[in-house]
Amino acid sequence: KNLPQFPFSLCRFLQFYQNSSLDINDNFINIFKDTTRTPLKFVSLRNSSITDEGMRHLLQHKLISLSLWYCDKISNNSWPYLKANGSELKNLELGKFVDVLKNREPNEKTPIDFQMDLPKLKRLVLNGVALQSSITFSHLSELSYLDLTACLFADFSLESLVHLPQLQTLILFNVWPLEREISTICKLTRLQM
Repeated sequence: KNLPQFPFSLCRFLQFYQNSSLDINDNFINIFKDTTRTPLKFVSLRNSSITDEGMRHLLQHKLISLSLWYCDKISNNSWPYLKANGSELKNLELGKFVDVLKNREPNEKTPIDFQMDLPKLKRLVLNGVALQSSITFSHLSELSYLDLTACLFADFSLESLVHLPQLQTLILFNVWPLEREISTICKLTRLQM
């Protein structure tokens, strides 16, 4: 079929659809399967019932910005899709009730090992993630904004942030335990007040 390309901003269409209290689910996301005719670059989803399958389709667009909050059908099965398609990602927000980096079961204590292999990432928001010692941010040389609100430092250290040349903003609201990181925070001299 010779389908026309859409002349309007599809990202604004997504925003309008969501602001109209309509659910963005996998069936809706199927509209964007063809990445050449329905290109997306900036996606922000709130209270969506999209699943890992829908995420697979979205991430094939090589997004520049992805913000997910209260999307409780997304699991850590989406992480490989994000890693495989995140080469252009500059902004990533994984907010409340988005389990890309968490186990779905709250009593499951098995650590999830993930690495942020996102070379162009400038802004990262992680909410309520248990950060393990194997996680480092030191290779994210473009990172200028990092929000770790409500994260749990499970043998994790902020030491990898000391050598980030662009880091200007660090948010550590409701992080636990934080007291052992005070000396490392003092080394982060590039942070803006």
